[in-house]
Amino acid sequence: MEKFKKQSLEKENFFNGDDGIQIDELLELIKKSDYYNDILEYFNIDQNDTTRINIKGAKSLFTKIKNINEKYIKEDLISDLKDLNFDYNGGFGIKFNNLTTNQYLSDLKIDSFKAYPIHSGERDFFSNLYEIDKYASKLIVKGFKDILDQNLELIKTKEHHCKRYRIIHDNEDNTFYLRAIISLERYYNYGNALTVVIALLKLHFEMQSTDVKYDLISFEYNESFIRMFFKTSETKELKGVGLFENALQVSNDEIKREALKFSNICSIIFKDTNNTEQRLFIKPKDIKTKVLSITHGTGPTKAFANLEDFVKSKENFEELFKEA
Repeated sequence: MEKFKKQSLEKENFFNGDDGIQIDELLELIKKSDYYNDILEYFNIDQNDTTRINIKGAKSLFTKIKNINEKYIKEDLISDLKDLNFDYNGGFGIKFNNLTTNQYLSDLKIDSFKAYPIHSGERDFFSNLYEIDKYASKLIVKGFKDILDQNLELIKTKEHHCKRYRIIHDNEDNTFYLRAIISLERYYNYGNALTVVIALLKLHFEMQSTDVKYDLISFEYNESFIRMFFKTSETKELKGVGLFENALQVSNDEIKREALKFSNICSIIFKDTNNTEQRLFIKPKDIKTKVLSITHGTGPTKAFANLEDFVKSKENFEELFKEA
């Protein structure tokens, strides 16, 4: 679906004069997060802190993520298969008939809603039903929806199939989408907004304690994924070529196992034949460049402790330079 495709924003398209953002404004992104107080405690900051984070591009990043979060409301709905019906008009859709396990959806004062699967949503749904995803997909393509419906109704009678569904509500056009099926047992919702806040605050305090500077140069995003690229002031000379620059990639996927991840992605800065500065990113093996990662199965205590692994960034840079 077009509106959920991954997009990107380069520094040339950032706001004019975007030289950073205040901490109190940045925190607006996570005011409703379960980890809001964890952020305040870990970084030892106050919610009214007006200190400026001097990272170019930060305000553009903040604005884009804020707009997405206001348009797309993401909620988890626990539902049994027996409380679902299926609709094939306009493509395969799932009708959710029991909204009582989610306060937001209950407050909408509706009895039910139809959600269209996006991304891997359809595959997730069917693979969690005895791995019938390929079979179901072929039936849908062939137009044999009556056969698929009979299969689904039979499965309902065999046992309980209670799942946690990640629902996206586009509150501008009041449509619903199934993004994925989330673990019922152990899932911590480290979302894109939280990742942006952690990244900018972590780099801000690194700049306060070291002489390294960070600037955002681009980011890729959709409603449940983000990848940010930061250049740093750490450089070393590559004789006859140019400069070897340390750069950071910070990413998050709200659905996949590995939620928040910091990695080194060093680049070579050189002049082309027109004497124009160019940047070539190097993509070494992940095992050598990973700085830290936090999974959706990691509790907040350990997750915030893992942020201390950021010190590996400088070590990785030194090792990568030796191999350059």
